[in-house]
Amino acid sequence: MADTVFIFNKTLEQRIEEFEDVLCSGDVPVLASEVADQWSFCLENFIEPTGWQALWKISRQICEELNITFPKFVFVKVLRVDFRELTALVDVERVQDDITIPLKQDVPLTQLYPTKIQEEVHINVDYTANFIDQLRFFYNHIWCPWDVEDAEGGDWASKFLVNRVQLYFEMNDGTVPTKLADKIHKNKEQARKLFEQKQELEGNLSKGTVLDAEDISSPVAEEHTYKLMQVHLQLNPLITELQLFENPAMRKLIIKRFNEEEEMKRQNSNAVVVWQSGSVDSYIDFLSSCKQVLDEGTSIVSASSLLSAIESAVSGNTILLFKGIHYLNQILEYNLTITGIGSKSPEIVAKESNSFLFSVRNASIKLWNVHLYAGNVASVLQVSNNSAVELINCTITNEDAEDGRGIVVNPGGSVIIDGCNFSGLHVAVCCYPGSRVCIKNSNFKNCVFGVEAYESSELQISGGSVVNCSEAGIFISQKNGSHVRGGIEHLQK
Repeated sequence: MADTVFIFNKTLEQRIEEFEDVLCSGDVPVLASEVADQWSFCLENFIEPTGWQALWKISRQICEELNITFPKFVFVKVLRVDFRELTALVDVERVQDDITIPLKQDVPLTQLYPTKIQEEVHINVDYTANFIDQLRFFYNHIWCPWDVEDAEGGDWASKFLVNRVQLYFEMNDGTVPTKLADKIHKNKEQARKLFEQKQELEGNLSKGTVLDAEDISSPVAEEHTYKLMQVHLQLNPLITELQLFENPAMRKLIIKRFNEEEEMKRQNSNAVVVWQSGSVDSYIDFLSSCKQVLDEGTSIVSASSLLSAIESAVSGNTILLFKGIHYLNQILEYNLTITGIGSKSPEIVAKESNSFLFSVRNASIKLWNVHLYAGNVASVLQVSNNSAVELINCTITNEDAEDGRGIVVNPGGSVIIDGCNFSGLHVAVCCYPGSRVCIKNSNFKNCVFGVEAYESSELQISGGSVVNCSEAGIFISQKNGSHVRGGIEHLQK
């Protein structure tokens, strides 16, 4: 995708300057309710109204409605831009994978990525791509929908812009610790969903579709009012906490206290045991099994879910899982060991449709005796630059071999796979140029491709088996565009 579309890496100062050009109108304050109009005026002057081509990143909601894995990209041509609604009517020209969608769609501009190469040579694609990038960055990372309910009013940019852009950059440059940054992301996403629910419920009230003016105490009305109250009780604390993070002085204090608490955890615990539910006897058996794999004197804390265990763990901790199904999609950015306990491996399943189950970034991760399920994700495990992953006695499976990849090792990443089983995947292991992969005593069955290796990757395979992989057990892609299919003998060439 990076070679096809425009990628912008802008500094904090550049982002602030761009947004001020859009949202600051001299001495005239721009209210929160007027922000969308300012973007409409700007884009109408600077982007092409029709005729340009782009990749459309289909939203998670539409992917779920079509029962396809998120994310998915579609090649489209823009027929008309609706500047007031910040949307575009597009014509679908090519689709990714074998999916069926209507050929004409109204899509948000923020979901469109203009391509570098255009059929129409007169299209000013550079300007179009740049201003759509500004719009996408603003609405994805800076704007909060509840801003329109700001009781104090006043100029939106002077109240929120600089603090929010600074927060975004501090979350991405390491100033805000990874765990806190993850918490901010999750809280903002949850708050947005709750705000949508609140607007829908309040809209029903104002339209009279639920409450009868003559009988506001009816059972239906009471249930509706109770739901609205519950949404408010969940939403308001999230907004308050996010506002504290936006304040630079408060953020500095929160980070200081967070680091102190993390240091105390580091001193007092070495392992986290995950117990979801069960009998007292089962719990005792689980703890006995944990004791056998932990060093004598290891301190432990308990968690009720794998997600809460990851959130409470510190770098270097071991997480011990009991059998059962554990749901999450998680970025791992500090060193962890996740070990399944018992004769039956615990299953780790995507909580929602996503591009990954685990994404490892700048960390060393060990996975032992777990079953990773590839359903609803584009890939089970993504390993990025400066990251190392070791999988021992793990299973990675999917029900539909036409979709889903197992392990994707990006340039600069390294993976050791020992005694693992892969089945039902489109690509079990993908090794991009500059990656290092060692596969020992592992089995590949009923996949389309067992191992897909690109030239300049380092791949070692010993032991194991490849059975019924429809396209190739090993597929080697070379720089000159040619490829080789076959067995392990090709690795020596």
